[in-house]
Amino acid sequence: MNRLKTVSRIILIIAIPILILTLGQNLIYRMPDAYLYYFNDSQCLDKLYLSMSNSEMADALTDLVNQFRPDPENFNIYVDTGYDKLGIFDSRDAYNLMMMKKALDFSGLFCILSLILVAAVYIFLLRQEEKKMLRTSFVIGAVIAGILTVVQAIVLPAASLREWLFTVIGVRPFYEDSALSMILTDDFWSMITVFLTGISFIIMGIVTYIQYRLTRPPRIFY
Repeated sequence: MNRLKTVSRIILIIAIPILILTLGQNLIYRMPDAYLYYFNDSQCLDKLYLSMSNSEMADALTDLVNQFRPDPENFNIYVDTGYDKLGIFDSRDAYNLMMMKKALDFSGLFCILSLILVAAVYIFLLRQEEKKMLRTSFVIGAVIAGILTVVQAIVLPAASLREWLFTVIGVRPFYEDSALSMILTDDFWSMITVFLTGISFIIMGIVTYIQYRLTRPPRIFY
């Protein structure tokens, strides 16, 4: 039983930071709010000469990344030219966007798995009356989550580090004057970093409150 408790503690320390970071990523990238804020602030869509409003583009982008089992041949945002529908992204842009979506899908999968593991460990250790173990494990996991959030905040705004990350997830160099590169500028990544950092610490605060309510020691004096 002691070995099982030790394994559960290790799982918790690993799963908590994964849950906090991946949940934040999926909330930000899968909802139109951050994109819409950036489009309104930067007016970057004016350079593309599209017959789409900022809100329409933000909705179309989130609809694209939220597709379930999309068709790679038609993974694009289409605009009506009056006689035909034209994709706004070239083949390289569409491929790169698909790679980013796949990375986000993996993030979503890790989010779900880590949530299941955290819930299972909490149920098990609470039944074993190991509230102190839960508290100490959570503190370690939260510290790791904070460190990873800082690392994420360093990597995304830095062009060289971001290019390395793109290479890891399979993103290829953009063609010259690609529409996607006009959207995903350095300013975009700086803005998205602020959103990701903020939501990560908000999630951490919520999770901290929940775990406190579940593991607080009994009061002697009221």
